[in-house]
Amino acid sequence: LYAGVSGTGKVYKVTAGGATMIADTGDAHVLSMFFDRQSKRLYLGCGEQGNVYSVGKDGRLRAEYHSNDHLVTGVCRTRGGDLFITTAGAGHLIR
Repeated sequence: LYAGVSGTGKVYKVTAGGATMIADTGDAHVLSMFFDRQSKRLYLGCGEQGNVYSVGKDGRLRAEYHSNDHLVTGVCRTRGGDLFITTAGAGHLIR
């Protein structure tokens, strides 16, 4: 189980033993998350700066995309590897 926090931009892995921070995006909000089983990466759609990041098992944060819309409300990856992103504001679906 993963939890993205609005107000801090941090992401936590939650287990029966508690929560451990696995990423600090530097953005204000984590608005959407998607775990890609193929790449074993957790994708994060963030707010206020319109960024999409992914984090792997090694805990390293990787910038994946930057949108001109300031809120990334959805993110997913297809089996073919295409990344789809939805945004608020102007409301775009980006491939």
